Amino acid sequence: MLYAAMIWPQPLAPAHTLALSALAAILPLAVVLALMGILRKSGLLSSACGLATAAALAIFVWRMPGTLAFWSVVYGCIYALWSIMWIVFAALWLYNLTVATGNFDLLRRWMQQHSSGDPCIQAILVAFCLGALLEGTAGFGAPVAITAFLLVGMGFNPRRAILCSLIADTAPVAFGALGIPIVALAGVTGLDLMKLSAMEGRQLPFLSALLPLYIVCVVAGSKEFGEPGLPSPLQA
Repeated sequence: MLYAAMIWPQPLAPAHTLALSALAAILPLAVVLALMGILRKSGLLSSACGLATAAALAIFVWRMPGTLAFWSVVYGCIYALWSIMWIVFAALWLYNLTVATGNFDLLRRWMQQHSSGDPCIQAILVAFCLGALLEGTAGFGAPVAITAFLLVGMGFNPRRAILCSLIADTAPVAFGALGIPIVALAGVTGLDLMKLSAMEGRQLPFLSALLPLYIVCVVAGSKEFGEPGLPSPLQA
């Protein structure tokens, strides 16, 4: 029975059409987003419900054998704990250490002083530069959370701070968390890891060159773009 489960062929369109199959496939993500973003439930409950939804879809829609579904969950938990969670744990530990020792506040004040109060420079320094560093070392949402918090502390509107942090994280996220996205992509596709990394390295420099300009446009707006010493438009 276990051998039969292991050779199970995954159907591409179990709902008969690709559109319906795609809608079914996004249900676990929709459940997580609805529970966390709308109902304000905890991450543990939301992720558990998302996992249960994915398991039910795999078994009843994709006709995945129950044995294979069980071992897939076990493998996913082990992979997450060993390859992912130790990076997140180390990053959160370092962040809490800098907050407890006061170094995080020193970093915020240093960025305020060296940006001359210009919100465009602040957004590039914090969201793009610091965010890229945090994405490469921690990843998994930590860069956006930390840089958005820093921007709010500098006087940014919370919504605009999150928007700038998300835009700035567009390029660094490809190599985030010590390259976990590339490693995971190579693992599920069977493609060569070095070739994937090389191709990412050829594409991202062009995007990274455009992102600071885009962030300036978002922060300053099209009318004020290019004017020095702009007052922050983000409090309105």
